[in-house]
Amino acid sequence: MKKCAIYVRVSTIEQAESGYSIGEQIAKLEKFCELHDWTIYNVYKDGGFSGSNLERPAISQLIKHAKEKRFDCVVVYKLDRLSRSQKDTLFLIEDVFLKNDIDFMSMLENFDTSSAFGKAMIGILSVFAQLEREQIKERFQLGKLGRAKSGKPMNYVKPKFGYKLVDGELVINELEADVVRRAFKAYIGGMSRVKVMEMLNDEGHIGKSKPWSRTTMTAILNSKTYIGLVNYKDQYFEGNHEPIISLEDFEKAQEIAENRRRTATNSRPFEGKHLLSGLIHCAKCGANMEIKASLSQIAKGTERYGCQNKKRVQKVNSPEKKNKTCESVTLPRVDIENSVIDEVVRIQTDENYFQSVSTQNKNTFDEKGAKQEIKKIENKINKLNDLYMNDLITLDNLKEQTASLKLSKQTLIQQIQDSQEENAKKIDMSAIPDILTVDKATQKNIINTLIKRIDVDDTTLSIHWAF
Repeated sequence: MKKCAIYVRVSTIEQAESGYSIGEQIAKLEKFCELHDWTIYNVYKDGGFSGSNLERPAISQLIKHAKEKRFDCVVVYKLDRLSRSQKDTLFLIEDVFLKNDIDFMSMLENFDTSSAFGKAMIGILSVFAQLEREQIKERFQLGKLGRAKSGKPMNYVKPKFGYKLVDGELVINELEADVVRRAFKAYIGGMSRVKVMEMLNDEGHIGKSKPWSRTTMTAILNSKTYIGLVNYKDQYFEGNHEPIISLEDFEKAQEIAENRRRTATNSRPFEGKHLLSGLIHCAKCGANMEIKASLSQIAKGTERYGCQNKKRVQKVNSPEKKNKTCESVTLPRVDIENSVIDEVVRIQTDENYFQSVSTQNKNTFDEKGAKQEIKKIENKINKLNDLYMNDLITLDNLKEQTASLKLSKQTLIQQIQDSQEENAKKIDMSAIPDILTVDKATQKNIINTLIKRIDVDDTTLSIHWAF
């Protein structure tokens, strides 16, 4: 006997529509299950929630329970009760239900994934889901392009050093802007980028929470934001903000950089043949994954990623030696790399997904609370000193109690510094080209910019983003 989960949903607007109330949906679906002699595991209800996305409490619980395989099938009154997005519908059916051996049925459309017709419908759904993805991408890109054409910066990225964001517009931060002007002046005057970096760091990296690096210095000297432009991908438009650097000085800096590039004799070769070199790790043991392939597999492009701790089986008598190797399986290189590229495309084209990932990774450390706690610790240390001065505690007691307090204080100071450095890390997504339109070397650079680490095994692929 099948154990079924019933899912019902109604938005606020649909409350009054005939046949769509929560109660009516449940009543019809209970009769439907009774007719097929199915038991009902649970009824998942999302009342007053739109079907345009999956941010609903009951659908989240349904997904969790499906992955735990608590039931055999999911039934809905109508397909759009599950979701109004073809993309989300396909995700739920293919990646949640069918992946966990759970059938899906829609009563009104007589849609059943256990039937031949239902399987065919999944293919049709996938076509429409792809169309929907393309339309979302196009609308999102047009919105960003329109914003750039109007002279506004992308409002979901950190403004360039030298500016602050006020009501969606770039406004000059004079303290930081002065540092930018001095950097350009020194570079045009003959200093190398490294020397400019060292000069600014010697002065205390004013306006920054951490020292300048070669990368950040290069970004400053190459940014057209400082001459009053905003960009979307490789297109530049006149911005609404005031320039910090004159066009003449900027062009001088670019000419110097180009001349130095031409005369450089030690160009760095492209490191790492494969897209995920250095990033991909085994989810079972944490070791690096490496390419494992014969010459014929390399020729066919069928290489596989395998854990470095997974050694070839050796004939040994000791069971202990056999157990010292990782038991993970090898995985197709092309499949893994395409999955990662798909996630990068989603980050680049779906602003809601980008914001969701950014929020999950957001530093939640309470800096203000930590500073208050430091003040309390300092007050306690002062009181202990007073007690000692008044002969109310011994020197040993003073040392013992202040030692732990000083350790706590130092820990909080370090946490504040770490938090400030973490908050300073922000990626300018508008400056990153579309990963689908660039060569392999640039794709690798994009992946290394956006991703810190990838953990993978035969069932999961977990990406640790760098923002």
